[in-house]
Amino acid sequence: MTTSDSFLFVSHVSEDRAAAMEIVAELERRGLRCWIAPRDVRPGTPFDDEIADAIDASLAMLLIFSERCNESEYIRREVTVAGESHKVIIPFRIEDAPPRRGLRVRLADLHWVDGFVSREQAIDDLLRTFKPTDGLGERVVRHKAARTPDKAGAPEEHPDIDKHPRRPLTDGETQGAKARRIRNDIEAASRAEEIERHRAIPRSKQHTLPRLWVSAAAVVGLLLGVALLGFLLAERSPPTSPDPRSDTGAEAVNVRADVAAIDLIPAVNLQRSAGDRIIASTAPGPDGIIRRFEVRAREGGRGWAIFALANSGDEPLDRLLVAPHYRTAGSGVIAPVLDQSHIVNITPSLDEPPARRDNASADVFQIRLKPGEVVTYVAELRRANLPQLELWEPDSYKDRTNGLLLYQSVVIGIAGLLALFLTLLCVFERNLTFLTAALLGWAVLVYVGIDFGLWNLLFNISAGTVRTWRASAEAGLVTALLLFLFAYPDVNRRLVGYPHIAIACLAFLGVMLAIAMVSPAIVSGISRILLPIVAVLGLSLVAYRWMQGEEHPNALIPSWLFLVLWTFGATLTWSGWLGGENGGPALTGALVLFVMLVGVPVTKSLWR
Repeated sequence: MTTSDSFLFVSHVSEDRAAAMEIVAELERRGLRCWIAPRDVRPGTPFDDEIADAIDASLAMLLIFSERCNESEYIRREVTVAGESHKVIIPFRIEDAPPRRGLRVRLADLHWVDGFVSREQAIDDLLRTFKPTDGLGERVVRHKAARTPDKAGAPEEHPDIDKHPRRPLTDGETQGAKARRIRNDIEAASRAEEIERHRAIPRSKQHTLPRLWVSAAAVVGLLLGVALLGFLLAERSPPTSPDPRSDTGAEAVNVRADVAAIDLIPAVNLQRSAGDRIIASTAPGPDGIIRRFEVRAREGGRGWAIFALANSGDEPLDRLLVAPHYRTAGSGVIAPVLDQSHIVNITPSLDEPPARRDNASADVFQIRLKPGEVVTYVAELRRANLPQLELWEPDSYKDRTNGLLLYQSVVIGIAGLLALFLTLLCVFERNLTFLTAALLGWAVLVYVGIDFGLWNLLFNISAGTVRTWRASAEAGLVTALLLFLFAYPDVNRRLVGYPHIAIACLAFLGVMLAIAMVSPAIVSGISRILLPIVAVLGLSLVAYRWMQGEEHPNALIPSWLFLVLWTFGATLTWSGWLGGENGGPALTGALVLFVMLVGVPVTKSLWR
């Protein structure tokens, strides 16, 4: 082997030979000499001796690293020989793979060059560290001679690389300390060169792109905020009549035997009375006569809902009047209507009053319409508003309830598995990111359980307590999002200390829980306003960190963009502009999907 032809010893596995040769060709094209086997092994000489001599004569080792290196015994031996020879080892990753087993110990504290992201930029960084010069071969020869003791047995001082001058060696300095000092000097010089290049850029252009991004994000956030504020101020609610005495009569809804469900809200006439009674006008019967009848309130309420049903068929019809306790669509944002019973009692103009059925999530009344009959119903309300009222055929309502129960069970099961999985990661890794991700998973599980009535079945929660739980779950969701966002690597760098953020978030949650005991609607309204704000600001912060060149935050962009879209759709649904009977379950399922998207980068970071 000719020592004057060596500078960097290139170590690689045979499977990566093509990639290694490409890197060597580019380095040598730019004037940096390399030694690589089997190209530079002299014929007729022992292979292991050539490798050892090449490592000893080279100033540094360039390790072309991939997943296959973890299983190569030759790579471990070459790294060990380089370490014993006090060589600077530069791992050059050609794929995103961490060192494992023995290499994890040997390469733990080394600076990596990531060539799988941009190989050209990685080679540029390498060349800035080892700048080729005309006298390179002579310096390698001097390095070889410096390791040979003179006649007195004392080795000469180790020559330095011209680009990176070092301090003089001290008498008590060990060979290991000397190698670490060489490596630190090289890395410090590289950082100094990067700072000088940055200073050479005009100050007006140094932060142009981040500032443009922040400005664009601020404009987008402002537009979204204005749009959401407009929707909040224009929340849709059914109009009510101010007449305290009577209504003007209701138009009858024709009920047919082949129709499974009818939305009665468009035909409902909402009234408010000055006292505890109302005089209602019936819909015209088969004889065309409009009659009046008086209804007294059982609970002293002043809200009423009047509607009429007609059976034009030849057979009697059995139907169910269903008013869900909570409906996501149209529930409101600023002062939302949370879980509660809406109908106290229903009084018909003919026949016996409808019988109430036991149901934990809705007011259900069974009615029977005789052939050719037109009946006007007056429902006493607990509030002036009735979000939803439907007329169902009993078997169809049962099928719909069973289908929704199956969907809810699947979503709850997925949410529970995600929360358990993230908790196990937290237990094994004991990292702040995994801890906050687990808290986010459990917060979503609690929210899903409240929205689907799981906790009502398990703990027999009353309607008043359900409102408190729902408001607390929404506040907990906001808190968990903030804790996870600022705990994710590189997102909160140089902003605010995480302990301060954690204390502020927990204090906010404590205050919200205390207020929820008294007024759940206030807590729910605050949480629903904060959710889109947290989503938009979080996406802006993550994108800003990504534009700054941080490696980790870019993995959160897809999930946080999904969260922005979710909160925007949820706000429109709460305001009554979007939705329907399937809007609420769809939003809840999409929230579980968000946790799945968050779990991908969290799980990936476990293998970094």
